[in-house]
Amino acid sequence: MTFLLDAYRKLIDASERDTLSSERRDNLEGALADVMLLGGQEEIQAAGRFQRDFVENKSSSLVPVIESLRKSLRSELDLPEIALPSQFNFRLHIEGEDEHFFGENGSGSMPSARAVDGADLLYRINTAQKARTGQDLTDERRTQLMDAYERAAGVDFKCVLWVDDNERWIEHERAMLEAAGVSTVWVPSTERALELLTGNAFHTIISDMGRAEGPQEGFALLDAIRERGDQTPLIVYSGSDRPDHVRAVLDRGGQGATNDPSRLFELVMNEVSR
Repeated sequence: MTFLLDAYRKLIDASERDTLSSERRDNLEGALADVMLLGGQEEIQAAGRFQRDFVENKSSSLVPVIESLRKSLRSELDLPEIALPSQFNFRLHIEGEDEHFFGENGSGSMPSARAVDGADLLYRINTAQKARTGQDLTDERRTQLMDAYERAAGVDFKCVLWVDDNERWIEHERAMLEAAGVSTVWVPSTERALELLTGNAFHTIISDMGRAEGPQEGFALLDAIRERGDQTPLIVYSGSDRPDHVRAVLDRGGQGATNDPSRLFELVMNEVSR
């Protein structure tokens, strides 16, 4: 709850006036960075929309971000939900026509919505990559990933069903997809995944291989959805990318397998852009 209170305080401080001065910019950037790193899905999406709108129009309202934080705070305190009073607007704009906002690592110029999205996206992918492999992305790899993102960027609604019995193990990978505008719905089991796939549409399913249900539960899920005629693309994200393991997934009707976050990102973008 300390993170929620601190982010909320910074956002209120930044929004005390409708013009975002340089003195308040640091607080706003810090609060939004905290939300993107530590917030829940609703809070991350609200913060991302604020940033995109701000860069495109040099003006945006903080109401959705603040409302999402208020909701989480009141839930933590076991208080009933109360909507933000309608007189609050918290619409900010930049002083000066030539100022830019939300540069990479908090500095530099960011001339377009694509650049802002790209900076945040590459940061998220690199965070996942380093957490999993211990190595940063190369410049060449960054270019390849942005190309993959651009191919899928025109799709308005992107949603992935993620099946894994360890939600914390995939938190960085989920954050990187969220930064690309891909919503992720997490479930811990094959049974729950099959329930959600009845009457709901997803661009892609991501599944681990071994779960409490069994050591090859990724195959069990893949077989089950194909047997009922569901052709939703499925990617296995687990501890191996051996060629024989990848081939086994492809032979069963899956779209790929990897243990590499950046490769997972490419595979998802490829399916979304089809």
